[in-house]
Amino acid sequence: SYFLQANCIELLHLHFCPLILGSGRSSFTLPVIDSIDKGLRFKMKHFDLDGEILVELLQDKQSRI
Repeated sequence: SYFLQANCIELLHLHFCPLILGSGRSSFTLPVIDSIDKGLRFKMKHFDLDGEILVELLQDKQSRI
C-alpha cells in the first residue's frame, strides 16, 4: 500500500491459484476516495499457468493517488 501511495509501482503481478491458506492479511490499505474517477486504473494482461492465473497490471500514468 505504501508503494502504491508513493507512486513507486508501475507494474504489479497478482497470482491466483486454487488454494485458500486462511483469512490472511489485506493486500492493500489505501485511503478512501470520494468518486470512482479517482480510483487507480491499470492496463491488464492475464496468463494461464496450468490451472493458475497470473494477472499483470501496468499502472495508468493518468491514474495516480
